[in-house]
Amino acid sequence: MLTHRRTWPLFAIAYAVAVTGLLLNWWGAWPLILAALAHLALLTMGSFVPGMGFYIVHHNKGAAGTLALTYDDGPHPEYTPRLLDLLREEGVRATFFCIGAAVEREPAIAARIMQEGHAIGMHTMHHRLDWGFMNEERAATEIRDCAMAIDRATGVRTDLFRPPFGVTSPNTARAMAKAGVRPVAWDLRTFDTASRNVPALIQRTLAKLDRCTIVVMHDTMPTAVEHTRAIIKAAKAKGRTFVTLATLLILSVVTPVCAQNDKKPIDETDPLVQALFAQGRTITTLQADFTQEKHLKALQAPLSSTGRFSFQRPARMRWQVDAPAPMVAVADRKDVRIMEGGKERPADMRDREVYGAITEMIDGIVSGRLMNGKGMRAAYFRTTAGLLVDLEPTDARVAKRMKGIHLLFDTKDLLLRELRMEQANGDNTVTRFTGARAGAPLPANTFQLP
Repeated sequence: MLTHRRTWPLFAIAYAVAVTGLLLNWWGAWPLILAALAHLALLTMGSFVPGMGFYIVHHNKGAAGTLALTYDDGPHPEYTPRLLDLLREEGVRATFFCIGAAVEREPAIAARIMQEGHAIGMHTMHHRLDWGFMNEERAATEIRDCAMAIDRATGVRTDLFRPPFGVTSPNTARAMAKAGVRPVAWDLRTFDTASRNVPALIQRTLAKLDRCTIVVMHDTMPTAVEHTRAIIKAAKAKGRTFVTLATLLILSVVTPVCAQNDKKPIDETDPLVQALFAQGRTITTLQADFTQEKHLKALQAPLSSTGRFSFQRPARMRWQVDAPAPMVAVADRKDVRIMEGGKERPADMRDREVYGAITEMIDGIVSGRLMNGKGMRAAYFRTTAGLLVDLEPTDARVAKRMKGIHLLFDTKDLLLRELRMEQANGDNTVTRFTGARAGAPLPANTFQLP
């Protein structure tokens, strides 16, 4: 991605050469002026053209065939519920970038977005026209207030963020970086706010759909439902899989957060660790989107998957994979049921072993039993990314299979953000969780196959 940090060294060299030549009377001021104008032009283009990727992600390079539908400016009291009805009928999950003020007006709709498995992101508190010209402090306030509005309505602390109009600047980029948000633009702009001619919108969108991965629309427009219906029909006909941005952006884990080295050791008596254990004792349900990468020594490329998991005590789990191949597994301590390709298949011994172990592990992580139990030695660290727990097997039988387990918890809500498992044979699995919610009611059919 083209960024200011990557291009600045080139311009620094150009400035140095231009100034040196000027001081030595090799040339006049024109090289310095040209370098400054070129730098200014690049900064301006990078600020106003999201497709340059200057400050913002705008395209997915992860699993092939995935498509993210995104909606800005809502929630709208009339159009957003109708759109949610359609997405539910089609079995499609999307991402909604909500304006904080709109969330405060329609908190129930914002909550419904999360309850139905979609991802939610910030679109600033007021969607000001002067966003791109704000100073860092004002931009930070717009981000913070929007995050708080979404948190109050949904109970979710999201890090997905889309700047108004896709515009960024050095000031707003610093505000986004300090807020810890993930700014995301698009690679297919439908211009649905400029036209209400549905056939024309559909024709223009479908002409570009095959080569794009992130579509932006607006759930404040009356065209949203029919426009979306046409996109879903066309994408399904091509075999594409719909995913949320929460999963789309991390299909390729280059450097797991758990592998960061800015670790400050703390002990079990640290208030942060004690708060983690205290919260774990109260959690009855847990839901989150996940992306998983399996790095196998026998394969050059990692195996990626995305989906959603739900957990309920005592030890009931639903593991739903959306991409690359849909699959649902429902497990408890006694049984495992699996659906693949739209059909239920018998669970074999390995299925029971794997999903039983995953269920027990999640229960152990949530309750804190895994960190305090026998057979594992726990070490705790504060990092810039969160609370890191490193688990090392002390049981010889476990150590033959497992080298270590690394858990990263968000310090804001103390929910699991990343799980990294290192096997003794050199294989490892990285799973990242987004949009996690603890204690929310689960639908009655959660632990049933479709």
